[in-house]
Amino acid sequence: MRPETKASIKTVLLFAITLLSATLILAYFHTSNSRLKVNRAVIERQQSSLALIDSLINSIDKTQRSLQVYPAGREALRANVITQYISRVDSIAGKLSIIYKEESPNLKELPRLLYTQYENIKILNSEFKENNRLEELSTKLKSAKEYTTQKRLL
Repeated sequence: MRPETKASIKTVLLFAITLLSATLILAYFHTSNSRLKVNRAVIERQQSSLALIDSLINSIDKTQRSLQVYPAGREALRANVITQYISRVDSIAGKLSIIYKEESPNLKELPRLLYTQYENIKILNSEFKENNRLEELSTKLKSAKEYTTQKRLL
């Protein structure tokens, strides 16, 4: 074989190897980019679901705190706030039940449990107002004080 032929074969082989290497590198970058986009989408979905979970936890916490101070007074105002919180929990639980289908029954149970707790506290509050033992005791103590004061004056 002539040296020119050998040189041209080597040049063609070198060019083919370079072309193959460049093609493989481009294919690798393309698949890496595709995987990166998929991973980014997965992370964004997880981030949004975690934000919803955080919002649900905060709403449940606000509802629980409102329920704890409910008997303290201003029932109409508190009742409005509590029902708003329960509605928010219901809305967020509905969104999360779409994402986490296997937990859907538990998520849908949360607003019902909060509302049941709210109803129980309302009942306890009305019972407390009707049968306020401390008020009864206070009036008896006042009448006893008045009696002893009158007795001293006599």
